[in-house]
Amino acid sequence: MRVDLLQRFTDLVGPPDAAVPLFECALLFSAALQDGDTWPEARGARQRLEQAAAQLCRDEDGEDDPASPALEAVHKVETVLAFLRELGFAGNIRDYENPRNSLMDRVLERRTGLPITLSVLAMHLAECCGVELHGVSFPGHFLVGLRLAGPDEGKNEGTDEGKQPGSPQASAQGQPPASGPMSGLGSGQPEPLIWDPFRGGRRLHLDELAALYTSVVGQHVEASSPQLRAQLRPCPSRLILTRMLENLRRHFSLAQQPDRVADSLELLAALHPNVPRIRELLAEHPRRRDLLN
Repeated sequence: MRVDLLQRFTDLVGPPDAAVPLFECALLFSAALQDGDTWPEARGARQRLEQAAAQLCRDEDGEDDPASPALEAVHKVETVLAFLRELGFAGNIRDYENPRNSLMDRVLERRTGLPITLSVLAMHLAECCGVELHGVSFPGHFLVGLRLAGPDEGKNEGTDEGKQPGSPQASAQGQPPASGPMSGLGSGQPEPLIWDPFRGGRRLHLDELAALYTSVVGQHVEASSPQLRAQLRPCPSRLILTRMLENLRRHFSLAQQPDRVADSLELLAALHPNVPRIRELLAEHPRRRDLLN
């Protein structure tokens, strides 16, 4: 891995308690893990996507029937997801462990990727439309959402909190369906709005999320339970980036590329300088080559 790209990544992610510019970081670590040999058209493709998404959302703003700000945000998110679907962006089910699914420039090139990379792309384009679409670090399958529980709501032992990056745990990752995007739960609590960019931006209701949780975790959960609601909190940008790099560490390990496994650990160490376990794993890992100048 080139030293200059590692240093740029370190500078970009900043101190360990700061939010990170997620899409920029994803593009930069993709460059670092390819020694700068990225898709040449990535910058132009990114600009075209941003401009087209923003224009579609402006067209939404210009409709004769103005919506409430909350409903307008929902419409813009669904516009972005429909836009990606029409362009052919979809989950790579057949070749799921291919490292290119986790490299953002290659996702733009091939229009396919993992749930988390497609989610990060959707979040970025929603931001271009003025909407903060949150990432949801759901067990086994990354999602995006609006109207999520706050960071202190529904905490329990089933959450990802307290898991150190660089550890195996860091990468592991009866309410009826709402009748419309603004339907709510009991006691005045609104139902979270959750979408799956990996499957064409499909909206997932609470009963479907409960079934997904049960299938992944192996523990039954009710759609109306606080345990499920605890999984539907906004994931901090730094932890999203951690999960992306942990995915790459697994991809490269399966592909028998130990040098890239070590490079992924170097990036994780830059992202989490206060987690000594990452440096311990790096010291234990055999390298085929040093950092490139």
